[in-house]
Amino acid sequence: RFATTEIQRVWRGHRANTDFILMVISAIAIQAIVRGRQAGHDATIQRKAVSTLQVAARAMLTSMHNEVKFFAATEIQRIWRGYRADVDFMLMVISAIKIQAGVRGRKARQHL
Repeated sequence: RFATTEIQRVWRGHRANTDFILMVISAIAIQAIVRGRQAGHDATIQRKAVSTLQVAARAMLTSMHNEVKFFAATEIQRIWRGYRADVDFMLMVISAIKIQAGVRGRKARQHL
């Protein structure tokens, strides 16, 4: 009777350890599956976030590019109009000088 209870005790202990190890292995496998799916889900969310950021960044760059083009066009117009006004003024001054020279020349010839 002592030997049989000892054998049963050892067997039950071995069986309990085996069952515990199998439960631990199963828990680890389940955790790995859940973590893998969670990582895949997180990666999908990150890809969507990156895509959203790219869309926003591209829209902002396009807007900035358009603003730069508008500013450049405005500056070109401003510089051209200033240059054109300066040229027109210089032509008026030259014309006035020529008219004055002609009038003074005529007066000088009349007084001689």
